This record gives sequence, structure tokens and C-alpha cells, in this order.
Amino acid sequence: MSDHNPEIWQLQASFDIQGLVRALKSDNAGIRKRAAAALRALGDPSALPALRQALRVENDTEARHALLAAIEALDKTPEELEAEFSSQAKQLDRLMAQLHSVNVKEVLAAVEKLAEIGDKLAVEPLILLFNDPKAPIQVRLAVAEALLKLESAPIEVALLANLRHPDWHIRRNGAAILGQLRAEWAIEPLGKALHDPNPTVSKTAIAALKYIGTPEARKVLAQFVASQHTPPTPADSSDRTIAVAPRDGLLQRMGPQEGSDEGDKPQESLSAADLLRKVKRVSDQTQSRLLRREQATKKTAALDDTVVDQHEQARSQDTPTDDSTGG
Repeated sequence: MSDHNPEIWQLQASFDIQGLVRALKSDNAGIRKRAAAALRALGDPSALPALRQALRVENDTEARHALLAAIEALDKTPEELEAEFSSQAKQLDRLMAQLHSVNVKEVLAAVEKLAEIGDKLAVEPLILLFNDPKAPIQVRLAVAEALLKLESAPIEVALLANLRHPDWHIRRNGAAILGQLRAEWAIEPLGKALHDPNPTVSKTAIAALKYIGTPEARKVLAQFVASQHTPPTPADSSDRTIAVAPRDGLLQRMGPQEGSDEGDKPQESLSAADLLRKVKRVSDQTQSRLLRREQATKKTAALDDTVVDQHEQARSQDTPTDDSTGG
């Protein structure tokens, strides 16, 4: 443990006032805030000068609030401190007793409040509740979050923090171990890991939920699959419609003509019978046009033959014979 990154809960547990005072000078605002809270909880007035000095140079809002609260708590008369600690002890006892309530909402409220107070006396009952297999999943997850805030998380709970680590390798390992442990309480965070930007983490979370295998885990997986793949709307078999192909060739002549009011409207699906009728009608029209074209071609050919005969006759009349030239 270094002075730059101290474990505040260890310093508080060992009543290391000087260590906590040194932590007030950390570059990390979060550490300074937790050190001030720990000094307030220990209730040693000897830390007041250091707290006041830290307040003069503190520029982080949350850390300033923690310093002010610590100074206010420690700058009281012994009678006032005793009354306050007595009140806090009563509140702590009440909240720890509330952890055994049959009302899930009451238990969740107590867990949240204990995490907010930050008293290490709450760690042991919270760990006992977390390890209770009969506790609801949402309660165990809330307890895990509280233990992380109290910096007293057992190894299994620490895996929850791994799922939020910036390194994808650590996120993947956390998901894999939670799956191997069949950590039902971690189904919700594993469900969030399904959407991890790293595909390896997402695949590991899928495998973890499959291995956990509870109805809740299968439900989360089903919701994820549904969000990733939107199935096409199945066609009604009773309608038996045939979609019109791109408008070229024969089908182009079947559709509305350009310039008509229907030309700007999207083409509708045609029933099989309607489509066949249109095909037959266009086919008949095409055959009729081909027949008329063939007849016109024959007439043109006959006319061409007549013109050729007349031309040949005119040439024969204009050409001199051998008799006329010999005379």
C-alpha cells in the first residue's frame, strides 16, 4: 500500500489517524473524500487541524462536503459527540435489523442506507446476507454494490467491479468466472455485458448466462437475441399474394403508365388470379400488335414487288435493240 493510493478501509479499521491524515493530501479527490469520512467516523479531534488545512486547498465539491462534515462532527463537545454517536449507533442497529425483513423493499432501502453511511460495522451482516442463497437476486445484487462502496467486497463480489473495468480482458475474465460460479445474483450485470463493445466480452457473457441456466438467465438471453435479430413479418398463407417485380419488360406494361395518377403510388401486391389475368391480357394485346405488324409488312412487300416490276419494264423500253443499231 502506497501513500498515493491508500486503502482507506484498512486505515480506518486499524485506527491509523496519521495514515488517514496523509491520505487527505492524495492527488485523488475520491481518496481525499473517503479519508475525511473515515476520520469523521473515528471521531478523533486530533485530526481537526489537518482537516481544516485540507479544506483551505480543496477544490473538489464532494471532497469539500466530506471535509466540512468531518470538521463539524469533530468540533463538538464530548457531550454532543456522545449523543451523536449514540444516535448513529441506534440508526445502525435499526438498519442492520431491517436486513432481516420479509419486505424486499425495506431490505433494499436498508442496504442502500448502510452503504451511504459507510460504517464498517455493516460489512459483516451484509456479507452474511449476500451469501444467503434464499435471498432474492435483486437483494444480493444490491448488497454486492454496497460492499463495493464500503471497500469490503469478498472475491465473488469483486468480480462485479471487473465487469466495469476499462480493460476488456478483465471484463471477459469477470464474466467467465461469474458464469462458472453460477452467480445468479449477477444475471442483470451479465445482461448488460451482452452489449459490451468488445465482441469477446459479449460472447463470454452469453456463455456465462447459458451456464447459469436459470429461467431469469434464459429470459435475459432471449431478450438480447430478439433485440439483435428482428424476424421478417411472415406472409399470410391464405392471401397467397405475389409481389410485383421491378417494372421492366412485360410487367412494366402491366403497371400504371408514366404520367398517370397511379405512377407516383407504390405498387401493391397482386393476387395470383389477378396477376394471371393481367399477363393473359397483355399477352393477347402483344399478339394482336404482332399480327397487325406482320400484315403491314406483307402489304409493304407486295407494294415493293410492284414497283420493281414497273421499273424493269421502263428500262426495257428505253434500252436500244441490236436491229436498230445495225440499220
